[in-house]
Amino acid sequence: MLLPPISYLEFFLAYVIAAAIRGVAVGIGVLLVTVWFAPPGFEQPLWIFVFALLGGAIMGALGVVAGITPFNFPCM
Repeated sequence: MLLPPISYLEFFLAYVIAAAIRGVAVGIGVLLVTVWFAPPGFEQPLWIFVFALLGGAIMGALGVVAGITPFNFPCM
């Protein structure tokens, strides 16, 4: 299999950053639907964004680890 000349760390960070961005995008979509039903009030929008980004990064890293760890498909 041909792979680009990047390190394992760069590969891992690419997956984690993509997962974090995807999580924030889904969260924004859910927020837009929720605003239509019940308008929320934001006290600290920067902290909301930071927690959403860090939460997406943690879940993405756990997903990468869970994908690497099992020896076969039934272990997942």
